[in-house]
Amino acid sequence: MKMTVKKRLTWFLLLAYILLFTITYAAEGAFTYTAEAQKLNDLGLYKGISTETFDPDLGTALSRETGVVMLLRIFGLESEAEAITDADATLAKFTDAASISSWAKNAVAYAVTNGLVQGYPDGTFGPKVALNGKAYATLILRQLGFTPDYNNAPAELSDKGGLTPEEATLFAGKDLIKDDLVGMSFGTLSATDSDGNKIIEKLVAEKVVDETAVVDAGLVTPVTTLIPEPTPTPEPTPTPEPTRTRDRRSDRSDRSTPTPTPTPPPQSSEAKLSILQLYNIDDPIPIVIEPAFSWEATSYFAYVDNSVSCIVLHTSAASNGTLKVNEMQSDDSVNMEVPLQTGSNSIDIEVTAEDGQATLTYTLIVYRESNLAGIAISTGSISPEFSPDTTVYDITVGVETQSIIITPILADENASVWFSHDLEIPFEERDSLDINPQQINTFYIRVLAEDGLTTELYQLNIMTQAAE
Repeated sequence: MKMTVKKRLTWFLLLAYILLFTITYAAEGAFTYTAEAQKLNDLGLYKGISTETFDPDLGTALSRETGVVMLLRIFGLESEAEAITDADATLAKFTDAASISSWAKNAVAYAVTNGLVQGYPDGTFGPKVALNGKAYATLILRQLGFTPDYNNAPAELSDKGGLTPEEATLFAGKDLIKDDLVGMSFGTLSATDSDGNKIIEKLVAEKVVDETAVVDAGLVTPVTTLIPEPTPTPEPTPTPEPTRTRDRRSDRSDRSTPTPTPTPPPQSSEAKLSILQLYNIDDPIPIVIEPAFSWEATSYFAYVDNSVSCIVLHTSAASNGTLKVNEMQSDDSVNMEVPLQTGSNSIDIEVTAEDGQATLTYTLIVYRESNLAGIAISTGSISPEFSPDTTVYDITVGVETQSIIITPILADENASVWFSHDLEIPFEERDSLDINPQQINTFYIRVLAEDGLTTELYQLNIMTQAAE
């Protein structure tokens, strides 16, 4: 039987409707945290994308700037951020400040000012860069008052009660969509900060959220609400009838069975670090170490400017292990100042497992630059203008000049300086340098760091110029 055109069109439309319904149902069922999104909305901590009906928009991919906005909202800090009047000035240090969305500027400026978020080494902020689970967990932990290890941040948030171990594993390996953001944000409400306070209880106490809505969301039970119920007046206790005392000597059933002593869990045999970070004392941004920390790698290095004479080492042992830093015994966590000499500085960190058997030693070499702070000359002119990072200079003197006194100005008084006109012969200390007016005279200055090993080499090309 042949189908008419009208019947074919009817079947086609019916099939399209069924297919559309199936796809829509599958998409809606694909999200894990739909219920949590509604609860956060009821608490005023998640808005969605519509002002008329609640549309959580859970499938949308996230950026760094969106993550910052959500972080402040979940902690009740939006009003403080909105009160900022100099956001543009704060963000001007980022080369891509103009690409930060207008609705996110105050939030990003607040987060930057309070050390919750940082830019990239190239001077950008990256507002449109995809937000991953490690980055968002790091933001949350900083707001909780901790100093997290970026690579281990989801697991650390799980330890604080903000995620389940399964969620920590899932979020650690992916870029986030809004569904993931809702899950992490909702879990954060049950986390405990560095002062031991549960976040949802702080938000209720600060009147950021309504306690009744919190109970309805299942974040606290009516039995443990923060506003105590009035204590009822107890009924008078009736006087018991006198009873005859039993002879306990003849009643074996009255002898209580002793409670067995629980067997303590076995001590861990793991010897490894869980975090390794360096900071300049006056700067909350971590110093870059290479390679990026991973407990399996045991050798690291870092470079700091000559102006940095002391750094802060922050490190922790995993699984209740203990630490020894440069032969100084410590507990399972260290925040210590390390003075630096110019040149190389070795920091040895020995981790001992909880059971006292296994050990593992990490070595971190910090290089403090041994450069000059300036070059003074007795005659002539020097080009370019001195900069610690510039190592080659041209010095022009008059045609009759036979010698010149060059005075290197050391950035570190514990370093030493030596001259030579040929890299093949030993360096020596010199006050005055003889020059040949008929040629370019090349001299070298070697700065020897305090460690006696690290050097920085500067080249001076001295030439004469006829008087006008």
